[in-house]
Amino acid sequence: MTTDQTLLTTEIGVMEAAGAAKLLNYRPPKGSPVDVLFRIFNKHSRDRISPHEEEKIRAAIEAAIQGAQTIPIGIVWSCGGIAPSPMKFREPKVNLPRLGDVWPLFWLNIFNQKVQTIHPPGIEVIIADETSIFEHLGVPPGEVRLRLTIMEEMARQYAPFITICSLPSLEELGVDPEVGEPTNDEILAIATALPSSEVPQEVFDQLYTTRVKDWNRICGIIPTEIWEQSRTVATHVRKLGAARRGMHFFAEKLGGRTCHIDAAITEKGRFCPKIWGEAFPQHGGTLLRANEHGKYSVRIVPEYRLLKHDCIPVMINSGDFNPFSPTPLDNQDFTFYWQHPSG
Repeated sequence: MTTDQTLLTTEIGVMEAAGAAKLLNYRPPKGSPVDVLFRIFNKHSRDRISPHEEEKIRAAIEAAIQGAQTIPIGIVWSCGGIAPSPMKFREPKVNLPRLGDVWPLFWLNIFNQKVQTIHPPGIEVIIADETSIFEHLGVPPGEVRLRLTIMEEMARQYAPFITICSLPSLEELGVDPEVGEPTNDEILAIATALPSSEVPQEVFDQLYTTRVKDWNRICGIIPTEIWEQSRTVATHVRKLGAARRGMHFFAEKLGGRTCHIDAAITEKGRFCPKIWGEAFPQHGGTLLRANEHGKYSVRIVPEYRLLKHDCIPVMINSGDFNPFSPTPLDNQDFTFYWQHPSG
């Protein structure tokens, strides 16, 4: 197989240059500060923001302007690990950031600078990591903590308006909230994240390509034991979400500011930063592709598909992350991102 090699410093330079190019001729739209800022949020959201969420976002923007404060944003993103499925990653046991994990720091930095053209304090982002989920997926807690530390340090250096925090586990909180049954989609997301090789490829073939699923077929070919295990983990995820809302996690991390923007990765109607596309980088490799104008797009795709389409893995050495790690990392190469064979 053909592979390429890169350096983390090289890729950071590319991302910084991409940000500078995007901002070079940027001119914000005209209008009142609240209107313009909302339009910036709406343009950079993967899905159209619903009227109900628009009202809440406008309120958060107005409160920030009146208080001459940052615009506060809270988002749940489990950046402390990857889904250790051998279908989603070639090296599922290498729990280090890929390009898809690092790119959001620079994307949000570009977004922040656009906001600052209208509101100089900019934005403040709290990322809540559902750390305890990875233990249920078989990822060692020490590896999750290390990855989170690397992400936190990279954010501190390249996007200091971002704070990454671990959500306490249910055991640490001493709560066990009642929640409804998880949906089939929620259970499937866990089943295809487990390190098991017993989930057929046919199931993965439908991921992130269609919203219409043949549930009779899917439930019939996924082993019952895996489906029920996944149901248990999906219920745990729901309970974590209920606990987070119950303890007003974001308001606490934002110094008591209850009027904040409740962003999401994929949920329709809310502000969903347009960073990756349909999936986020815990569920596949980062596919980098350039168009005829030299602009790049970033997509997240299960890596078995990238192999089937002759995409080229671009390798990086784990030692490149040593400047952000509290302990020296082993020198091992792993896939940082993929290039489309056509460029």
